[in-house]
Amino acid sequence: MPLAEHEALVRLFCERPDLAADRLTTVRAPTLLIVGREDHEMLELNRRAAARLRAPHELVVMPGARHLFEEPRALEAVAALTAQWFGHLAAVDAPVSSASGI
Repeated sequence: MPLAEHEALVRLFCERPDLAADRLTTVRAPTLLIVGREDHEMLELNRRAAARLRAPHELVVMPGARHLFEEPRALEAVAALTAQWFGHLAAVDAPVSSASGI
């Protein structure tokens, strides 16, 4: 799937991934779930959501973080993880250039 299609399918769940539970099996875009280790309720909801996803996905549990990542530098860490993850997707989707440059 080209990166442009990924961009059209990006959705941020700030809370309650369980509200989309019936649709998670139909998601085709790679999905990144990030949750704080100390946010026990959201951690369980995100684990359940990850189990329902059929698309490539990753669940990242941020040590020491609670709901909304209000701890110092937590949002920066989330942003860095997200950028790295999307960077990986872009690299995977990048066209392979030929050795001759043609």
